[in-house]
This record gives sequence, structure tokens and C-alpha cells, in this order.
Amino acid sequence: MYNLLEENDGYDFIFYPQIEKKTTCPILGICLINRGFNVEVKAKLGTFK
Repeated sequence: MYNLLEENDGYDFIFYPQIEKKTTCPILGICLINRGFNVEVKAKLGTFK
């Protein structure tokens, strides 16, 4: 969520965050040794007046 605010200048706070986490397995879908993660954060951003 920190990166979300840093990438969008002009916004001061986050509300209604939604986090999606996806796991990927590199070898035929078997996750014995190595796993990959993708995390996506969606939120509404706001500013103070």
C-alpha cells in the first residue's frame, strides 16, 4: 500500500483497500521447492482539503 501512495503523487490516504494474492508454481503446477507470488492492491485514494 505504501508503493501505491508513492506511485500516485497528490494523494494523502487510502480507503477501501482490496488485496489479491496469486501463487504461481514454476514446474507443471507443483509447488514443492519454489513458489512465485503476485500481489495486487486496489484502493480508492483521497486527499485532505
